[in-house]
Amino acid sequence: MQKSFSLKLLTLLTERKLSQKELARMLKAKEPLVSRWVTGKAIPTKKSILSICNVLNIPLDYFDDKSNYYNNINNSNIGDNNTITNNDVRLELLEEKVKRLELEIELLKRKK
Repeated sequence: MQKSFSLKLLTLLTERKLSQKELARMLKAKEPLVSRWVTGKAIPTKKSILSICNVLNIPLDYFDDKSNYYNNINNSNIGDNNTITNNDVRLELLEEKVKRLELEIELLKRKK
């Protein structure tokens, strides 16, 4: 997956005319980390993959080796135990929003 992920990420950046620095800024990540993803020296965490998909507005299965999305054949979600589905993405994003709202509520309570 490492090389295929890096190739897919590089393809996305090229198609969208984005630099690694711009992607790092969008993700609020460090540029050397994004560089390691693009060169295949590292694979991002599940959370980072979710963030990449979110900021680039792409389906999560784009990075799935079993998916045909990357090959422009089929835009299907594959949901076995080894892949992340769009439902997983939605759930994690909702959980993050809930945590953020809980923190905001706590801060507002402290201000009173």
